[in-house]
Amino acid sequence: TIELLKDKSIGEIKICELCKKANVNRNTFYAHYKSPIEVVETISRDFLQEFENIVKALTDRREVYVEICRYIFERREVFSMLITANVENRYLKIALDSARSNARSGFWGETHNKLTEYKSEFLIGGYYFVLMHWVETGAKESPEEIGKMLYELMKNSQ
Repeated sequence: TIELLKDKSIGEIKICELCKKANVNRNTFYAHYKSPIEVVETISRDFLQEFENIVKALTDRREVYVEICRYIFERREVFSMLITANVENRYLKIALDSARSNARSGFWGETHNKLTEYKSEFLIGGYYFVLMHWVETGAKESPEEIGKMLYELMKNSQ
C-alpha cells in the first residue's frame, strides 16, 4: 500500500493491483478488508497504537517526546505516506482523535476545563505540523533534538 500511495491516491488504487503488490489473492484480501482505504486505516491505527503504548509506558514527559520522535524517525516512510495529500484527512482525524484522548486523560497533568481543552487542541495541532514538517524536510535534526524541542514548546505554553 505504501508503495502504491507514492504514485496514486487511495481512491485510485485497485484491489487487484494491491493484491498483486502484496502477493495475496483477492479472496484473502476480502477476508480481511473491504477496500484499500481499510488497509490504510489499519496501518494508521497500528501506527497510533504504538504511539499510545509509548506514552503509557514512560513517566518522564521529556522522554515521551523523544521516544515518539524516534518512533516516527524509524518509520518515517509510513508516517510520510500517512501525511501525504493522498490520505492526510483520514489519518489526521485518527491521529488527532488519539491525541485528544490522551489529553483528556490528563497527559499534560492538568485538570480538564474549557481552557485546557482548547490549549490541548492548539498544542496537538502544533505538534502534528512540527512533526510533519520535520519528516517532509528530510528529518535533518535528530529525534532527540526534535523531542526536546517539542517538550520545551509544551513546557513554555504553561
